[in-house]
Amino acid sequence: MNLEGRFQQLDALLVEYAWLWRPQPFKEARPAWCARLPELSERLLTLSDDELARLGEDPAEMYPFLAEYLPALKPLEDLSRLAERDTSPLADLGPHFASGIPGRKWQQITAFAAA
Repeated sequence: MNLEGRFQQLDALLVEYAWLWRPQPFKEARPAWCARLPELSERLLTLSDDELARLGEDPAEMYPFLAEYLPALKPLEDLSRLAERDTSPLADLGPHFASGIPGRKWQQITAFAAA
């Protein structure tokens, strides 16, 4: 599938499931999706901080976890996968540039800059 087709499918999924990702943390005591997906909500509350961090940082673990509760999101993993890029030019910048930026965010920044 070409990039435009992938983008359109990804966009459609994001629009359809905006009710899940749009609630802003700390503005709602309990987001409405918790009532719509009580099993997912309960399961997330049982995870340790380390487990939550791992899911947040590793899409390979996050996608299957979410697909168990939201099977319609199964295509998300393939739709969001892009070819690996060489980010070596940014590797020479030194560690001070990444100071205070979480690992996954720094990976996104370096991949974006390399592209």
